[in-house]
Amino acid sequence: MRFKKNILLKRIIIFIFILFSLFISVAIVFVYRSSMNMDLQHIHVISLSAEVDIKTLKTRILIDDFLLKNDSAIFNQLRTNLDTIQSDLKKLNFIFLKEFSRIKNSELEDFNKEYEIISTRLSLFRDYVNDNEKSGDRLLELYSDFYMSYHKFGRHLHRYLFDNTISYERGIFGLLLILFLFNILAGYLIIHLMNKLIISERNLIRKTIEVESRERQRIAADLHDGLGAYLSSLIMQIEVLEKECEGNSILGNKIAFLNKLSRQAIQSVEEIINNLTPSLLSRLGLVKTLGKTIVKINSLNKTQFLIDSQNFNLKLASSMEIMLYRICTELINNALKHSSARNAKITLLNQRNKIQLRYEDNGIGFQHDGSVYENNKTGLYNLAMRIESVGGSYQIDSEPGKGVIIKISLNVN
Repeated sequence: MRFKKNILLKRIIIFIFILFSLFISVAIVFVYRSSMNMDLQHIHVISLSAEVDIKTLKTRILIDDFLLKNDSAIFNQLRTNLDTIQSDLKKLNFIFLKEFSRIKNSELEDFNKEYEIISTRLSLFRDYVNDNEKSGDRLLELYSDFYMSYHKFGRHLHRYLFDNTISYERGIFGLLLILFLFNILAGYLIIHLMNKLIISERNLIRKTIEVESRERQRIAADLHDGLGAYLSSLIMQIEVLEKECEGNSILGNKIAFLNKLSRQAIQSVEEIINNLTPSLLSRLGLVKTLGKTIVKINSLNKTQFLIDSQNFNLKLASSMEIMLYRICTELINNALKHSSARNAKITLLNQRNKIQLRYEDNGIGFQHDGSVYENNKTGLYNLAMRIESVGGSYQIDSEPGKGVIIKISLNVN
């Protein structure tokens, strides 16, 4: 059940990350397309407005030329120029009518009113130009009315473009703020879920070690109560036979040999039981138990181990003592199996609320990479599991031919 929960948490984290990435991508595309559309529309509006400005100034020039020369060809140019102005104004009005139907902006409503005024005055101007009788004063008057309306119309146009740009920038700022808040929320959720996942995995490892410990105790109890009891009874019977066969030297030697084998067997059982559940820990403590273990191992004349515990003076809970003992024996067994070291040293010390353990040897070492944790051939996998189960940390430094240094840090609590 806990394994399935961990998988579910990982899937939720991946889903949140994908959702966040999609949201960011959609937001960026939306901002980019909106920006492009607004820029194109503004460019088109400004271009049309510039055309109207040019045509309006040209209209005044044509009127002045007509008044000076009284040439009908100039009047035809004036008529064509006014038609172009009317066409460009209709295009502008069409653009802003679309905008008004979309967002209902008050500035656009004022713009539409001004357009109706300028359109009316432009129509009067055009009608007079199309009339047969022309008066210079009337032409200038109609042009002046049209120009004043267009000037006011232009102010509304530029104010709308400015307000629209400001509104767009505010929208972009709001979207960026939403993205920022969403980023914080997503980051918080991911960190929260990752912490839950780490805690869940630690609990899983801790439960596994607890189950392992209970199973060790059960096996040790079965060995003690079963095989140990049978071997003890066997030794008692052999001792009885030894007394009964005191006169028979040949038979007595054979029985003595059986007695020796039986005692070796019960000693081996006791050692197995002690390895499964180190009873010495509860009586002697961690340091003295490790010392006795080291003495037995050094008697094999293989790797010579040294325990340095001068700066270690903590009274630990039994569970922490067992944990440290397992870690130390894992390091010792690993050295005996793989290091080919002549000497190895384990240093124990406490600093405030932390236990520092340092292991070093002068063995063959190994190429340190992630692959050493993928199986338990070197014991590093089990070692890492035990350390991580109590929220500890470790660092491994090793190179081929240069031995191994392992630093372990554990919280007392």
